Amino acid sequence: MMQKVDQATVKALELTAPGACTTDAQTLSGKLQSYQIFGAFRGQDREDIWNKLCSINCLIPSLFTFFEDLKYLQAKWRYFVA
Repeated sequence: MMQKVDQATVKALELTAPGACTTDAQTLSGKLQSYQIFGAFRGQDREDIWNKLCSINCLIPSLFTFFEDLKYLQAKWRYFVA
């Protein structure tokens, strides 16, 4: 199933919280219904994906924010080690 997830879907989902933010949920719902995200999925798979997305109550991370967080943590680590 992961092979069906395209770059546009990943980009649209990162840094959203569809389970916690009504605006994110509405935006993503529109993109899902118009096949802008998860376009390779059909029927029950799409419904299952949407239900799982709506259960996410925190931000969906991105690789960019992961590496930014890592920079921050490395700087903190150097401070405590020195």
